[in-house]
Amino acid sequence: MLKAYRYKLEPNQSQRYALARTLDVCRELYNDCLFQRKLQQVSRYEQSKQLTQLKAEFRGLQERLFASLATRPG
Repeated sequence: MLKAYRYKLEPNQSQRYALARTLDVCRELYNDCLFQRKLQQVSRYEQSKQLTQLKAEFRGLQERLFASLATRPG
């Protein structure tokens, strides 16, 4: 039997800002990846290499963010 739990988040103002910023970065990266795959015919492996380089530039982003963006279908 599987159970699901729901939690209501009540972030303060600074946490809301951090969450919004993280979601904006995710959206921008995801849209850029889609653009590359559809119009420039970039492979998934080439994008993975590019995201590895971006990680060095943007240390504030978590590693799992980049991993989840690279594996999304598109």
